[in-house]
Order: sequence, then structure tokens, then C-alpha cells
Amino acid sequence: MNKEGDWKPQQNAGINIMKLHPSPLRDRAGDLGAQIAVELGQRIEKNTYTREEGYGVCNRLQGFGLAHDIEVQARELPHTNYSFRLSVQGIRPLKLLGENVPNFDNYFKDY
Repeated sequence: MNKEGDWKPQQNAGINIMKLHPSPLRDRAGDLGAQIAVELGQRIEKNTYTREEGYGVCNRLQGFGLAHDIEVQARELPHTNYSFRLSVQGIRPLKLLGENVPNFDNYFKDY
């Protein structure tokens, strides 16, 4: 769910700093759930997949420090709406595995 153009420059003490606002990630919350369902082998054609399994996957990633929860709404399982973003620790192994990681430089510009 990390896409080019998500990071926008914002003024901070006269200096442009690239920042990620959570709105684009919240807007793609449904896409996140559907993509997780696909990766888990669930059918998504009729939108009957269980989002609770995806929520559990994201929480396990968060437990390892690989993702961060983004507040979307009050949660009511199993039809909850949720959104997570990769953490710095989650992006680094993807890059090491040779994956294309949009916005990589925005996470690691100080390194």
C-alpha cells in the first residue's frame, strides 16, 4: 500500500521535509484487505472474504515492528475497516530481498 506520490513536501522551519499523511493509506484500506485476502488464497470476487484474518496478519506484523496501525474507525469484527503502514524495519528487509520499495529514500534519507 506504499505508493509513489504518497509522501508530500511540507514546510518545517523554512525547510521542505517529506512527510506521509495517513489519508492516502486510509483511502486504500479496502484495497489492503483485498490484497491480504488474495495473498491468503481467499476469493474476493463476491467480497465475502473475512477481513478478520487480514487484521490478524497486520497485528502480527506490528508485533514484530514491521508495520504500524493507522486509526481508521472504531473496529467491529469481522467486517472492520483497518489500515496499516510499513515501518522502517518492515521496509528494510523488502529492499534487501530485491523488492521495489516506493518511497524508500523518504524513510532512509538520514542514513
